[in-house]
Amino acid sequence: MLQKNGFTLIEILVVIGLISIVSVFAVPYSIRQITDNRAYDAAATVSSVIFQSQQNSYAKKDGSAYGVIIEPNSYQTFTGVEETSATNLMAYWKMNEFSWEGVPGEVLDSSGSDISGTTHGGVITTSDGFARSAAFPQTDSYINMGDNDILDFGLNQNFTISAWVKTNINPVSDFYPWVISKQGGASRTGYGIMANAAQFSPNWRATLWVGNTEYVCASNVDITNNDWHHLVVVREGSTLRVYTDSALSNTCSLTSASIENSYDFTIGTYSDLSVNSLDGNIDEVRIYNTNLSTTDIDNLYNYNSRTITTIEQTNLENVETTLVSTENIILFSESGFRPFRPISFNMNYSGSTVFVEVNSEGLINYYIDN
Repeated sequence: MLQKNGFTLIEILVVIGLISIVSVFAVPYSIRQITDNRAYDAAATVSSVIFQSQQNSYAKKDGSAYGVIIEPNSYQTFTGVEETSATNLMAYWKMNEFSWEGVPGEVLDSSGSDISGTTHGGVITTSDGFARSAAFPQTDSYINMGDNDILDFGLNQNFTISAWVKTNINPVSDFYPWVISKQGGASRTGYGIMANAAQFSPNWRATLWVGNTEYVCASNVDITNNDWHHLVVVREGSTLRVYTDSALSNTCSLTSASIENSYDFTIGTYSDLSVNSLDGNIDEVRIYNTNLSTTDIDNLYNYNSRTITTIEQTNLENVETTLVSTENIILFSESGFRPFRPISFNMNYSGSTVFVEVNSEGLINYYIDN
């Protein structure tokens, strides 16, 4: 028989005290005490650990991912690599919103520059990628960030562009699919990143235009369809470097002239919005007004790859865990209460089963289920 009890007054006061200590408002944490047995004690311990990861995510706001990995006889707490490349960050689109409807400013800029964008042509946000990502159906689909001086680069001004891309490109028919672009007009002055296509398959490339002169730096490394790849472009004086998945994949000479222009910054298509849209996903787009080092780029790659450190703890003796959900990882990221995906599992001991869940709203529940 399923037995459940709610909060006692003392429990409510304790939870309110915990919430005030970590400056958290409205953390839903359900404690359902039924009886004293080993499975229940183990469930209470794991739930408390999950709760602490949730609090760390919200209260610390240090750019790390926090969570718990559930195993049959143990659990692991983990902490992600911290954000170490925030200096000189001019724009940062995480693509983590839960929905887009073509409303101005709905694609949020997390850099503090407030260069938020608007989706067009059926761009949607999906659970693919790092938390979420932007999915482009190719035909006239793009995100427009508008024209902002912060995204222009003058004479001898260094910069870095970083983006994660997963393509679904036809190498025969897809011509010049753009990842990002800020250029246009007759002279095409500006800059952009193009994915692999018929003209230069299988490599992606960075391009700068100054007064009808194009400077191209093509990667020497293939980016395969249906796989996530980290693309980085760095201008340092009259040198352009491109990195693929944190590895330097080409160095090219170019001009250090100004590439300032009045065209919109677009993601997923060319800035004049007329041609060459991308078929695929784009995530974690960053613009810096400095030339990042190889170490910085490696840190970015590791951060978005969710490189983690873990601490393993064993269950109480003879307590075993069986998954109910398909997921065994509870991940809270970047100041959030909600997990990226809900999870549920049973903790079993000597015929007693305790059900544990973290639902989509971040509620943590556990109770005897037999």
